[in-house]
Amino acid sequence: MFPDQPKKANVLKKSDFGWFVSACNPDAPYEGLRVACYLTAWLFIWDDCWCPGGVREMYPLLTITGFEKSFLSAGAQETRDYVSETVNYITECLLAEEASQVPVSQDKLLAEFKRHVTDPLIHVCDTRRRGLFLKEMLVYIKAVEMEQYVHAKEEVVSLDEYWMYRASSGAVRVCLALNE
Repeated sequence: MFPDQPKKANVLKKSDFGWFVSACNPDAPYEGLRVACYLTAWLFIWDDCWCPGGVREMYPLLTITGFEKSFLSAGAQETRDYVSETVNYITECLLAEEASQVPVSQDKLLAEFKRHVTDPLIHVCDTRRRGLFLKEMLVYIKAVEMEQYVHAKEEVVSLDEYWMYRASSGAVRVCLALNE
């Protein structure tokens, strides 16, 4: 990401997603590690979009990369619209037979997902495998959305409510599905 913007690229390099991904998948081929690295960065950035404005300075990836959305400060309808746009676009990208069938999104974060995650996956994974990956992505997106609505309520939730979203909002199953 950001080959023509060294300052932004440096922030991603300092996050050392490459080390993280290669430590988890030491025998993976380079191209697989590259896609996993971009996916990991994208997941962190998308997750940081949910941070309230007051703590955004703690999230340099979001601030420096320029993906300046803050869903908690947005209205509920705007938030639902963006989640819906994300779900629809990722679904369209992952189920396409050819990367060129899906136009590049005007949303920078979604465009990066297409460019660095779904386009390479189309070349190496069949529709069934991409469908499994998509299923886990959708569970993750809904879990993160639910988690943030719970945080916005500023109430202590029950253990059952907590586990309803927490088990999926860490993206572990998304990463496992990518490994598949």
